[in-house]
Amino acid sequence: MIAIYTLTSALHDEKAVSAVTREFLESIGLEFELKGSDYGDYGTADLSLIYVRTGGTEGIFKQLLPTLQAKSSRPFYLLTSGKSNSLAASMEILSYLRQHDIRGEIIHGSTTYIAQRIQLLEMIEQAYKKLQGARLGVIGEPSDWLISSHADKKAVLERLGVELVDIPMQALLDAIGKKGDEAVQAASDVATIQQAPYLAP
Repeated sequence: MIAIYTLTSALHDEKAVSAVTREFLESIGLEFELKGSDYGDYGTADLSLIYVRTGGTEGIFKQLLPTLQAKSSRPFYLLTSGKSNSLAASMEILSYLRQHDIRGEIIHGSTTYIAQRIQLLEMIEQAYKKLQGARLGVIGEPSDWLISSHADKKAVLERLGVELVDIPMQALLDAIGKKGDEAVQAASDVATIQQAPYLAP
């Protein structure tokens, strides 16, 4: 599910802004749930978008930022129609995010581009959520002459939520070498190898 939250300056006429919002979002042609300015469940949907409806919203976003970061560690996706100075405000917000090493992206352009980009981001976010808590086995070590091929386990955990678990090469070879009924057990052992004593986290 796509959730769209809004940022709107009180200086703009709500009736006029709402009309533009309805026309713009309908033109994208995607299913979504419009949350408005209620960010209570921000980050729980497959994809959370912040629709910067007008200019003058930079300060509002800055005040919201700590709360939103506490709810989600994902990048901020800023949707803009380009009307009522929404693009200018989005650019200022994105600049602020980058100054503070916070990931973000402005989604702006033709309705076709916007729809395609949102669909892609939704798939990326769905994949990310499925990866959370996963453990992947890393078999063996890079050769001595490979000086830049070591996996950064901390970075993988922080960026993808995936824990990399070292599996000694000999452990795999021992499992493969088993025959008969032991081969069946070996397959099970490999499937749950993260629970083996020598792989205890």
